[in-house]
Amino acid sequence: MFNVKTGTAFVICAVSLVGGISAMGRPARSDDAPADAKSAMDKLQFMVGRFTLMPVKAKASDSATGFTAENTLGDNGTTIHMVVRNGSTASGEKVLSYDPDKHMYHVTSTAESQDTEPQLSGTLSGGALVLEQAYPSTGSTGLVPRVHDGIIEVMRVFPGMAAEKAGLRRGDVIVKIDGKPLSGDHPNMMLVGAPDTTVVVTVRRRGEEHDVTIHRMGTVKTYQQTISPRKGGGYRLVTKRTDVHGMPSSGSDAVPVGH
Repeated sequence: MFNVKTGTAFVICAVSLVGGISAMGRPARSDDAPADAKSAMDKLQFMVGRFTLMPVKAKASDSATGFTAENTLGDNGTTIHMVVRNGSTASGEKVLSYDPDKHMYHVTSTAESQDTEPQLSGTLSGGALVLEQAYPSTGSTGLVPRVHDGIIEVMRVFPGMAAEKAGLRRGDVIVKIDGKPLSGDHPNMMLVGAPDTTVVVTVRRRGEEHDVTIHRMGTVKTYQQTISPRKGGGYRLVTKRTDVHGMPSSGSDAVPVGH
């Protein structure tokens, strides 16, 4: 996703808790799993309250971002209602609940029916709430592109992914895709396609051009979100992609309002 040191990453991280999609992964049951819903919420009291959201490791003077989180207990203390706001505008409302039979926490949208698959699911581990989230399978080329001056520069190639297997390297320049010159503001979108399909890129390396066929790999993007208590109150939320090695994490600190 985004690096925890960037100033904008925390917005995605914070909003993802209240704006995720269907979870397919199921974390293993934790040894400290609560016996009932009320006990489950009691273990997450550090999440209840009104908080200012700021990037991880940011200074207090840098915290005026306009984003806040408002988390309140509901249903006689058996759920936590969560809203992230940008000023006075809510970006979405979610409910954190607990299934005592499966010993699982779930995050669902208030707009969804009870039969809808939970968007995030997880367990307690060492006092922290660990949630998992999975996106549907997509065709990935496994590279990080940078679009500029009518070309696509390969900034990174992930080990074991499609681009590396095709022989691409960091610093390669893509000048055509499927024989077509690059055009528009987002020519990198031409690299995207269905799983198990191919795309031919014309690569310039050391002044010479040659065609490379990339077989898009069908990948399910999976993310892990860890919510843990902070010293001085509030909590830290860190999101990390788990299906690709070496991806940077993103994070935000939820600091009690007035601190």
